[in-house]
Amino acid sequence: MNSSELTTLNRQALRNLVLEIKQHFGEPAFEEILLEFYEAMSKDILIGFFFVNQDLRKISHRQSLFILKAAGLIQAL
Repeated sequence: MNSSELTTLNRQALRNLVLEIKQHFGEPAFEEILLEFYEAMSKDILIGFFFVNQDLRKISHRQSLFILKAAGLIQAL
């Protein structure tokens, strides 16, 4: 399998995961999951300092857009 085929497989897997989350938990759930992830990371003793004085909701929103774009679910950021 070449890298192009692997990228296509990864994009499809990501797309399926995002669609499944949205289908089972609703539209806002995807971004809330990311927010919970960044809240947990902000409390981590090794990497938490990256998130000091940062707007975690804004970070999770931007990451949500990035993931949706990477999955081919939106056209532009």
